[in-house]
Amino acid sequence: MSDSQIFSVLPDNFFNVLSSKNNKVYADCIFLMFNYLNQGNSFGARKELMVNLLTEYFDSCTSYETQENLNSKEKALSVLRRLKQCGWIFEEDGSQYEVLVNFTFYSIHIIKSLSELKENDELEYLGYIYMIYSALNSLDISTFSDILDQIYHNTNIVMNKLKSLNANIKKYIQDLLNKKSINDLKSIVEDLFVDYKKNIIDQSYQRLKTSDNVSKYRPYIISKLNEICLDDEIIEKVVKQLLMKNKFQEPTSAKKDIYNKIDYVINSFKNFDEIISEIDRKNSKYIQMSVSKILFIVHNTYDLQGKITKILLSVNKNSDLNSIFKLHPQKYLGKSSLYNMPNRDNKKIIQVLPTKQVPFELKQNQLLKFLENNLFSKKSLDLYIKSLFENESQIAAHTLPLEDYIDYTKIILLYLYGYSNDISYKIKPLNNSYSKKGFHFGDFLIVRRNYD
Repeated sequence: MSDSQIFSVLPDNFFNVLSSKNNKVYADCIFLMFNYLNQGNSFGARKELMVNLLTEYFDSCTSYETQENLNSKEKALSVLRRLKQCGWIFEEDGSQYEVLVNFTFYSIHIIKSLSELKENDELEYLGYIYMIYSALNSLDISTFSDILDQIYHNTNIVMNKLKSLNANIKKYIQDLLNKKSINDLKSIVEDLFVDYKKNIIDQSYQRLKTSDNVSKYRPYIISKLNEICLDDEIIEKVVKQLLMKNKFQEPTSAKKDIYNKIDYVINSFKNFDEIISEIDRKNSKYIQMSVSKILFIVHNTYDLQGKITKILLSVNKNSDLNSIFKLHPQKYLGKSSLYNMPNRDNKKIIQVLPTKQVPFELKQNQLLKFLENNLFSKKSLDLYIKSLFENESQIAAHTLPLEDYIDYTKIILLYLYGYSNDISYKIKPLNNSYSKKGFHFGDFLIVRRNYD
């Protein structure tokens, strides 16, 4: 189906319900009905049950705006009528002369996509890659046309999930660049130590970095697909399969489709390392930018200890992570550090020329370079953990020094940096938490890479 043909499937007013003033209510009702139908009622539900389901919803929902004063049941009927008009649902007569309600085939696909977006699904790609490996490992040429479609589909899902992760990290970076006010300090701390850790590190990035499925299965997948490409006999058999199923009218188009799909899968797995490296780069960039921006804001404000304490107390009340950090003031220049005493014997009138405004992003980049040798940079923390390893292969995070805000910040950043490739250790989360002197965190192992 071409891009333009999609509008021959979807009704013109299909998205009207999601662009109306009641869009949140319609979305709630759609997901409510969809989840109900997924509970064993996949062939539709009686309209009466759907009305009752939505009536219960409207008994507690008062945000549905209408020109008329409707009760809950009338609102439920109104929503069902509107969803039917816009092509989300259809009605049919059941065997017992009752009216059944179900979703249209195209709306099911869209609702599933919206559901994944709403629930922010974890990056589960191990199953998809293993299915590709299994299909090729037990290859049946007589059904390869169908197998190739599934391999292509699974590869596409994995690549889209990786692209989504990359875009999510980029969004965090962009949101961070937009925060230029001192009043944003609290939100930056929360974004890095709470929100980013939960939604990116724990939910997606950790799975991506700790699984060995790509390195384990990728060589075989690439080798097997290359072998198939070079086997003219197999290609001809698959072409005949596609022609028999009327997917193509002539062999040339069928053969082109086969090679295009195989090339896509091969290139995707070949470029996997490059994609992971880009995600690594963005992850490191966001963490370093967050730390540098926190220090940048704090360094240019008075009452450092008071402001940090106030922020941390607020964060602790709303998060189990109790994310804390404190500036190490000896490492940074103060406002008066470069102050020069005036020469009272040589008074000269100096003409002050207007200075060129330096872009905020440039300041951030310069500050990042300045922080290369800083206490909280990836390089410094890597050297710090190397000094603790000695002859040990791993260190539990709860055994690290934890006396103040600086020690606690090190532990949190060790975890956040722990999934990068350019450091000497890796992270293995544990299922227990640890508390000491009011600091709380989920315990984890810091494991030396390539330890013999």
